[in-house]
Amino acid sequence: SRPQKTGTPCEYSNLRSDATIITAGAKWCGGIVAYTNIAGNLFKNCVYTGNITANNSSLVMIGGMTGNANTSTDFENCYVGGTITANCKQVGGFVGLVTANTIVNFKNCHYDGIVSSTTTQVGSFIGRANTGDKATTTVNFTECFNSGISKSSYTPASAAMSWIGLGGGYSSTNLPNNFEANFINCYALADIPLMARVD
Repeated sequence: SRPQKTGTPCEYSNLRSDATIITAGAKWCGGIVAYTNIAGNLFKNCVYTGNITANNSSLVMIGGMTGNANTSTDFENCYVGGTITANCKQVGGFVGLVTANTIVNFKNCHYDGIVSSTTTQVGSFIGRANTGDKATTTVNFTECFNSGISKSSYTPASAAMSWIGLGGGYSSTNLPNNFEANFINCYALADIPLMARVD
């Protein structure tokens, strides 16, 4: 799903995959869609219960639903229960990377898998929610359930069992960049942080 950012949004409905994905060369990797680039894309009633293995430390953006939400994207009634094992950054149970100046909504979604990486920016729902110069990125969680595990063997561990591995980004010109995360009626099975790290 990678045309220009303007265009007709895609709706991915009632899709289920338990596929095993092994990649050593792709920049984006997702259990349902590798990369989404149209504002207003919707994942509805989608399930991923397979396993993803990423074997290249230069790769980024690995997710159970999509590797990269490059524009505003909604997830409704979706479930991820697979295992993602990577040795790269930006690895999430649902989304590897949320791009700057984007709004992503999760509603009634459930994460029950295992995400692990040897490096940073690893989270149960999102590996990294990015910002940039003059950009505002917003992530909303409504009635979501986190019963899975996200972990990093990186020292110091910066992503152990968080909803979002990294919230924020970097300003190249000292201009404001804003990140906002809202959690409404959400529940986690363990006492885990909402974000492992905020820049």
